[in-house]
Amino acid sequence: MIRTGKIKKRIAENVNRTYRIFLILFFSCMVVFLTSKVWLPSDVKIQNSDMGTTRTTTAGTELTLKSWQYNPDSRFMEATFTYQDSDDTQDIQFTPVAHTDTDKTVKMDVSIPYSSNGFLVIQFRNTPQNWHVVSLWLDSTENQVSDLTPDTDSGIASTSGSESSETDAGQQGANFFCDVRKVSKNQSLKSQTKLYYSLRSVDNEISADKKQIALTQKKIDDENLEISQLNFDISSLKSNQKYQTSDEVSQSNAAIQNKTSQISNLKNNIAQYQIDIKNGRQKLKKLKQKWSDVRDGKFKETDVDSSASSSLIAPASSSKSSRSSSEKVTVD
Repeated sequence: MIRTGKIKKRIAENVNRTYRIFLILFFSCMVVFLTSKVWLPSDVKIQNSDMGTTRTTTAGTELTLKSWQYNPDSRFMEATFTYQDSDDTQDIQFTPVAHTDTDKTVKMDVSIPYSSNGFLVIQFRNTPQNWHVVSLWLDSTENQVSDLTPDTDSGIASTSGSESSETDAGQQGANFFCDVRKVSKNQSLKSQTKLYYSLRSVDNEISADKKQIALTQKKIDDENLEISQLNFDISSLKSNQKYQTSDEVSQSNAAIQNKTSQISNLKNNIAQYQIDIKNGRQKLKKLKQKWSDVRDGKFKETDVDSSASSSLIAPASSSKSSRSSSEKVTVD
C-alpha cells in the first residue's frame, strides 16, 4: 500500500510538472505568433525599382533611375535620373507626383531643383513617418509648362484620387517605386546648389562617354579575336588541300574566299570603331573642359522652369561656400 501511494504521488507530481511546461510553451508560442510582425522580417512583397530601371513617358522621353537616397533624420529624399528624348528635344518640362502606401490620397511634397543636360533631380521633403513604399509618377511635355503640377495643399488632397484617374486615362507616364527595405540611407543627404547638380550632370556625360569608349574597345577586341579564328581556319583549309580531290579543293577554296570576305568586313568595322573611339576621346576632353568651365562660372546653363527655386551658378569670384560644394564632384 505504501509503495502504491508513492507511485500515485509521483505520477501526480509529474503530471503537474508536465502541465506547467506545456502551458509555458503554449503561451510562449502564442507571444511569438502574435508579435512576429514586429521583430521578424516583413513578408510583404518588395516594390522597388532597381538602379538602371528605364521607363518611358507619354511624350517618349526615356528616364533611367540613377540613384535614390533617403535621410531618415531630416525625412528628406532625393532621386536622380538621366533622360533621353526620342527626338533629342532639350526643352523638356517634367511633372512629378508621388504618394506613399501609408496614405495614397495625399500627394507628397516633391520638387525639381535641377532638370537640364539630360540630368533630372527629384526631391521629396517632409516624407511621412512609417512609410513603406513611395510611388513616383513622372511625365514630360515639350516646349510648354505642364498643367499637371502636383498639388500638395491638404484641403484639395481629398480629390487627388479622381485627378489621378483622369490623368491616367489620357497619359501613361513613367512609374518608379522605392521600398524602405531597399532605399540607400544617407544621413548627410541634403539639397545642394544648382552648381553642384550642374557638375553632376557633366559627370554623368563623362561617365556615359567613358562607358561608350569601353564598349567600342570591347567590340574591337571581339572582332580581332574573330579575325584570328578565321585566319586559323583558312590556314587549316589550305594545309588540308593537298589531301583533297579537285572537287573538294574547289569547295575548300570557296570556304576560304568566304572567310577572307568576312575578315575584310571585320577590318572595316574595326576601322570605324577606331574612328568612334578617337571621336569619343575628343568628346571626353571637351567634357572635362566643360566641367572646369562650369565650376569656374565660365559656362552657364539656360535656366529651366522647375517647381523649386535653387541657387544660380556662381561666377569665377563666387563665395567659398559655392566653391566647396563644387569640389565634392570631381572628374577622374
